[in-house]
Amino acid sequence: MTQKNLVKGAVFGAFLLVLSAMVVACGSDENGDNSDSLRVEFDEPTIQIDPVRYDFSATVGPGDEEEATFVLSNIGAEELEITDLRLNPISADAFETGQNIPRPEITLESLETYSFSVWYRPDDGEDHSGAINLSSNDPERTSATIPLSAEEYSD
Repeated sequence: MTQKNLVKGAVFGAFLLVLSAMVVACGSDENGDNSDSLRVEFDEPTIQIDPVRYDFSATVGPGDEEEATFVLSNIGAEELEITDLRLNPISADAFETGQNIPRPEITLESLETYSFSVWYRPDDGEDHSGAINLSSNDPERTSATIPLSAEEYSD
């Protein structure tokens, strides 16, 4: 074997070693539908947030509402502890949550998910902003913010 072939073999072997250290799993939602994306499972707890931000429709006016559902997933092999999960209405109290947040602690096993909803219920036609703040034991993402926004109401 030439030195060039040995280097190619070593690079390919290293690639296979890294690839074998990861587990690829297809997710499914609570209805059993397969998700459109692959999830890579890491050794440490790893949080996945979907969606990472939400912009409510400008067609939601006073007396109306719109619901947004968020899913927190643990795509790591280790147990994920979400130690804080709360709504922060920045500009108004137009955003509301159900009884499942704020939560002091949520524990997710590997590939387990937690869903919650936020409702936008404006009492005026102005712009509104808010955020969902959370803390976890994900070593790469100990805290996260999910921005919420709504533009001024227009018919």
